[in-house]
Amino acid sequence: MGAATATALHVRVDAGMQGGSLTTWTVVSRNKFMHKATHIYLFNLAVSDLLVLLSAFNPASTWLSL
Repeated sequence: MGAATATALHVRVDAGMQGGSLTTWTVVSRNKFMHKATHIYLFNLAVSDLLVLLSAFNPASTWLSL
């Protein structure tokens, strides 16, 4: 896999994870009927996904995998 292909794949995964997390945050935050234990758990999973994204998929660590 070339560097350009790896970068393009990295950008797509990054954008997908950010979009999914932000969508989950928005939906759970805006709908009062979703303020139940299950949905709060999903909200917390979205927070942890974003933290993993920020720690694992940062530009400083990508050179290690290439």
